[in-house]
Amino acid sequence: MKKHYLIKVVRMFFCVMFIWVALEYSENIALADSKGLKGFPDNAVTREALQVQNRGCNSCHGKSMTNNLEKFKDGEPKLHIMAKTGYGKPEEIGHCLNCHQGFPLAGPKLAATIHTMHYKEKTAFQGDCFSCHHIDNKGNYVMWDDIKYELEVYGYSGYDSKDIRPVLDKWAKERGFNKGNQLGFTMDSALKGDMTFSQDVITPVKDIFAMRNFGTPPPMKPEDYLLTIKGLVNKETKYTLNQLKNRKQADSYLTHMCGSVKPGTPQIANLKWSGVPLKGVLEEVGVKKGADALYIHCYDGWEYTVPLVRALNPRSLLALKVNDEELSDWEGGPVRLVPMGGLGWELGLRIKSIELIDAKKQKQVPLAIAGASPEEPWQQGIGPNSGFLAPDSGTRVNQGDPVIIEGWAFAKGGIDTSPISKIYISGDYGTKWRAFPVKPGDPERWQYWKFNWQPPGKGTYLLKVKTIDLKGRMQPTKSSYPFMPEPQLPANLVITVE
Repeated sequence: MKKHYLIKVVRMFFCVMFIWVALEYSENIALADSKGLKGFPDNAVTREALQVQNRGCNSCHGKSMTNNLEKFKDGEPKLHIMAKTGYGKPEEIGHCLNCHQGFPLAGPKLAATIHTMHYKEKTAFQGDCFSCHHIDNKGNYVMWDDIKYELEVYGYSGYDSKDIRPVLDKWAKERGFNKGNQLGFTMDSALKGDMTFSQDVITPVKDIFAMRNFGTPPPMKPEDYLLTIKGLVNKETKYTLNQLKNRKQADSYLTHMCGSVKPGTPQIANLKWSGVPLKGVLEEVGVKKGADALYIHCYDGWEYTVPLVRALNPRSLLALKVNDEELSDWEGGPVRLVPMGGLGWELGLRIKSIELIDAKKQKQVPLAIAGASPEEPWQQGIGPNSGFLAPDSGTRVNQGDPVIIEGWAFAKGGIDTSPISKIYISGDYGTKWRAFPVKPGDPERWQYWKFNWQPPGKGTYLLKVKTIDLKGRMQPTKSSYPFMPEPQLPANLVITVE
């Protein structure tokens, strides 16, 4: 009797477990269907094996990942440092890792906080490790959003596709996978179409990416603004806003990029600055022998240094306008320092004072005093970079309609900036790269490019971009810059032709 009762209990247990698993699975499928495949081809591999619809930060957070951070801050609400991504693009994990993968002044590393934050909010976070991560062939957890369009997701070693692609194609075709590859992307090795270039395309103010280390400067009356030039100068001098406006003005066209950025992340802007040439101001106050850097103090508390050699460049300005518009409080007005070759963190908001220093003798120093010397990595630039601007990844177009792809390339900042010489586009996981030669231009401005692509037919296509500069430096796959996030992989664009 007890034996039969035990059997009934066991059966009942398994029935309940079966029903629970079925309900749980159906809820997950419903959740997956509601979120979509984010541009991936719809097939068994993407939907069921890889669960691409349930993976990656944007699966839960949508277009914004910083909109729920206010509850973690004490006191009055403040903006997260990354206040705007640029070009209306959604926030992605790359934006976070730009700072939170080792940059010392950006707060804790993401891994140190994100796991506990997610598992504390179990009612909101209904995923698991694989919602955010992928395990590579070395057994390491890597971010899914970093490698979701790489051959790593197939289970093949490494990120280099040159050697493994023929093997992958053969394996997939022999086993009948759609399009000859497991994910179902349509390959386009020919990439027919023409590419045009321009360095004159200016980034609209609304599309400029914004970092706010101490929030937006509070409103200031023009008559209250005062700029002090001090330190190793013959005459300490103060300038009012009217005095700066009444000086000879100049325009400077420069491209600026965030100093720690993953390839393709559109934290870049090509701008027209207008204001007072900094060289003339420094000559007026008289720079003493031994000074080799400018120690910049901003009204919001931000401090940094700029090498004197760059400050004396005729293109460096005390900017009063951007794109012919007076600088607002949001844009760091009324005066910003815009050094030639400056990375994003060197464009301080609302400059308060400029102190001429001998960096070698400075005892208490701000960020980048190690970069005050032109020989330092901070000032050598951080390699060529490129990305897509339009259309957004996941865009669907009708067969026969023109497909205009816009993007950028730039060898980022510093003393050793070099013009871009070629843009490379791949439509087959990087097995072949079509090269588009660029006429060498101004190294301090981006190469905006427009590719009039002619898709060979219907399908979902995955395009990649990389670049090389005139000195032969290819877009790096591994960063030599102190705080650059890894991995450094080419930017991706997914387009479906229906």
